[in-house]
Amino acid sequence: MINLSTTETSLIWGSLRNLIDFTTIKVPGNLSLVGTILGEFPVNNYHPIFLETPKSFKKFDLSGRKNFSQAFIKANLGWSSRRIVSLPHYENDERANNECLRSIIQYWESALIPEEIPCIALGVNVSGFDSDGREGQYVAVLLLWSNKTARILELDWFEGPLDDCITPEWYLQVSEIMNLNKATIKMKQLFKIPPNWENLLFSLYTVPSCLGSLLPAKRKESPFVGWQYEWSYYDHQIWIMALMSILEQTNSLFT
Repeated sequence: MINLSTTETSLIWGSLRNLIDFTTIKVPGNLSLVGTILGEFPVNNYHPIFLETPKSFKKFDLSGRKNFSQAFIKANLGWSSRRIVSLPHYENDERANNECLRSIIQYWESALIPEEIPCIALGVNVSGFDSDGREGQYVAVLLLWSNKTARILELDWFEGPLDDCITPEWYLQVSEIMNLNKATIKMKQLFKIPPNWENLLFSLYTVPSCLGSLLPAKRKESPFVGWQYEWSYYDHQIWIMALMSILEQTNSLFT
């Protein structure tokens, strides 16, 4: 296990882990693949929560609970660098269109880009407050590979039960590899009904960022490493329509 808790480490390790000179990779159109970034969930937390795929397909942190076994906590914490997904780091992606994206997906394997790197990622964050006033966030990241396979990583996050609320509780679960159509259907089902929270906010994130160019919301800079912009909504129905639009657009890139 290594310490991956800083943004600087995330950027450095994401660029080095594949040991490949990205300057030699030429892809069609305006889009440039210049490296990778260690993947993180788009979640408001004191430290990064990485896009890890544990052996058990789940991981959690309940260290804020006083009655929880400290030995068990230590056994469950720590990040495995070999199991953290790297996200592609694109440049000039704001000017890219669907044809450009379709070309880079088709070109992915022949460009000798490491096969474990997904070509597209879609992040979702639903946040609000429960009846006790604790902030909650439900986050999901859809990872798509050039061979039309996909994986969904889900994260349930809550403010900790301690008075200072500094130590949050979170639970991560990872799906098995599935085909694109099955992953799309599952993403739609996950957010069909919003959580019973107050002050709900629904946000979308895309890699590359041009996937969100047609969304009916004003974009703003994202605070999360690897996710350049975010599009946020207060209306669940409008947000669901935006999510469906991106999923359909993404599906069309692989046909």
